[in-house]
Amino acid sequence: MTMKRYTRHTLSPLLFLLFLLLPAEVSAVDTQVLADSLQARYVPFSAVWSPRVKVKQVRVNGSNVTVRTNGVLGGVVFTPAELAAMRKQVSLWVLGHGRGKVSIYSNRYELSELIPDRLQKRKSKYPHYEWADPTPSTPTKGALSDRRIALWASHGTYYNKAREGWIWQRATLWNTVEDLYSTEYARLVVTMLENAGATVVQPRGRVDDPQAWEAGASGLPRWTEGARYWLEHIGFADTVWNKYKGEDDYKADLQCRGLWLNYLTGGSRCNPAAEGMGMPVDVCLALHTDGYDSGNDTTIIGTLAIYTDHDEEGKKIFPNGISRQVNRDLADYVQTQLVEDIRQTVAPEWTRRQLHNANYCEARYPLVPSLLLEILSHKNMADMRHGLDPRFRFVAARAIYKGLLRYLCGANAVVQPLPVHDIAIDFADGAWLLTWQPTTDTLEASAMPTRYEVYQKTGDNTEWHIMATTKAPQAKIEAARGVKTDYYVVAVNDGGQSMPSAVVSAYLSAKGDISPALIVDAFDEVYGPEWFADSLRAGIVPGSFAVEDRYSVAYIGEQWDFDRQSSWQDDDNCGWGMCYRDHQGTLTVGNTRDYGAQHGQVLAASDISYVSRSSRTLPADLSAYSMVDVITGKNRRPLADSTIAALGRYVEDGGRLLVSGSYLGNSFAQVGHYRLQAPRATHSGIIRWEQTDTLPAQISQTDTLPHKVQTPQKQIFHLETRPNDRQLFAEAPEGLCPADMEATRLGLYEDMRVSIGVARESALGGKAFILGFPIEAVQEWKPLLQQIINQLKDKQ
Repeated sequence: MTMKRYTRHTLSPLLFLLFLLLPAEVSAVDTQVLADSLQARYVPFSAVWSPRVKVKQVRVNGSNVTVRTNGVLGGVVFTPAELAAMRKQVSLWVLGHGRGKVSIYSNRYELSELIPDRLQKRKSKYPHYEWADPTPSTPTKGALSDRRIALWASHGTYYNKAREGWIWQRATLWNTVEDLYSTEYARLVVTMLENAGATVVQPRGRVDDPQAWEAGASGLPRWTEGARYWLEHIGFADTVWNKYKGEDDYKADLQCRGLWLNYLTGGSRCNPAAEGMGMPVDVCLALHTDGYDSGNDTTIIGTLAIYTDHDEEGKKIFPNGISRQVNRDLADYVQTQLVEDIRQTVAPEWTRRQLHNANYCEARYPLVPSLLLEILSHKNMADMRHGLDPRFRFVAARAIYKGLLRYLCGANAVVQPLPVHDIAIDFADGAWLLTWQPTTDTLEASAMPTRYEVYQKTGDNTEWHIMATTKAPQAKIEAARGVKTDYYVVAVNDGGQSMPSAVVSAYLSAKGDISPALIVDAFDEVYGPEWFADSLRAGIVPGSFAVEDRYSVAYIGEQWDFDRQSSWQDDDNCGWGMCYRDHQGTLTVGNTRDYGAQHGQVLAASDISYVSRSSRTLPADLSAYSMVDVITGKNRRPLADSTIAALGRYVEDGGRLLVSGSYLGNSFAQVGHYRLQAPRATHSGIIRWEQTDTLPAQISQTDTLPHKVQTPQKQIFHLETRPNDRQLFAEAPEGLCPADMEATRLGLYEDMRVSIGVARESALGGKAFILGFPIEAVQEWKPLLQQIINQLKDKQ
């Protein structure tokens, strides 16, 4: 065997000098220590849902330092000043002084490249605010009147071929499922965007579209199904919605959304080379919730914004030549607005997660600026404690709308107003006088109204129309006899329209009676369910439900797994927080904010004049009113002491008063002479009303029993005690029983044999009926209310 001979070579002095000058990896720097230091000082993310910083390489060339890390630092939003301070600190760690020139990379990007546009002093290099229309028109309906936005809620039920049936794409937890829960945000955001004048397109069916309530192939309404089925239903080509030829509808549903959007925009300015419908779209937003679990009931996971810096072919520019880094700016605008608004209003402890550059098809496919927003974690109890509260969802939805507004129109764009409050209608000088108050947005100085639109509906007509436009917070409207009229108000400014106010109602008797009854719609609360936590079990208090703002589509059934140690096995056995599904695919009625108008139907049918108002506008002197009907609904807060005192004086002076609602407690005890007998007084909801021709006669000092003219006659009514899609429900009707001989009970809850409420007559003939449940929650509420009015008015 011949041995190969190796020759020893030596470096020339020149090559040796070049070798010494080459940047070298610094062995003296412990990369793990540097990574831990960067993590501790600059990364606010929890290890529950974020990897840790990893330093891949440190290279030094004199005073120049280059640090290459994984993607964690890129998920943090740094201001230029914060980044400068980080460079100085890294120089100190690596070189022993802070004067080095330091470059820090997160994967492929130097951190300076990732500073969002809103934090840069220079003009944006990405003209995202002129995406679809190079010459925006003067707004006619609002700040977004020439903008087109694609938006969708996540997931939806789909056909699982292996199981030969329809299933949700996510687990059913905390009374909801992401497939429907995300729809709550989508419908709110869409309404706000449309109120600002935007055109919004969606690949899933809309809850407010009559087609959506048709049963789809799943047997549920079409709006519950994934986008793949809606796009098939409305006639898109199967190349959009059937990429997997029926073999995998789960993947087809995820991918069809971006394919649909690209088909819409094909041939437009933003996607000029592709075939399609030629519809320019400014921005695309996918609304999701995440599936992380902290393992406890106090740690908030928070909000994650996902963008993708490349398309399906790996390109980092859009077809019109603009960099896909605008996706990061979009993500930052929306995430920043969302987190800041939540922290300043409903949850100061809210967590901001990463601006995450990740390869998700919903963020990768669209050929316009796009964002996949994980609003919160639907699996985490601390997140859902807030997330099941409609007040939180309103704040979040408004923040998402504002983030899109500022991305498209700039930081100084005018924000649409909040809904007006304290609306009231009264009879003055032969006309209806409608008054209200604007709501100050403490977060947005621009959101004040400049004018108002008054909407009217007459009689049994279901159509609303604009009755008047005014700059002042009031309107005088001609009063027609014998015609019931309902009103609501919308606040308007250059940013757009607010959500509608509560509805007020009025009627002027055809007989000429101008001493009206007063309906006080005090039911102004919405809130989430009650929660509990101990060392072994935690969750939603059994039998506790949210009061939704008008309605919700998110609720699917009650939680049944409260065991903290119960772990996820699969989506049909998903552990702690799992709930039933018996209410899926339908509405849950909450505070519809029109209960005064509903009560008015009964008064108008009896030709009784009436007006209505909120409780905060109640006058101290009620003597002008023939009857006062106070609706407290499911308010948990008692009315103001001054309001209750005014109502008490009204009864003592001979007035006729009806108060109904859950959670009254003993707040009206002095007015009605009752005591709280039971906080949850019925499960069946069956009410036996004890009709009497008269109330008890006045009691003398020697009397021991109230005198009745005749034996009570019993009527049966049915109280809704569970969530439903028809009317308000009362899960916690109270038992209110007479506290003395001046009061008598009005009936019994059949199953518990507890008093439903009391009737009482004052010395001057005033009458008070106090009921421990909302009348609006009774199936036969109109006959019941008519019965009460007859008794208060002494009609038999």
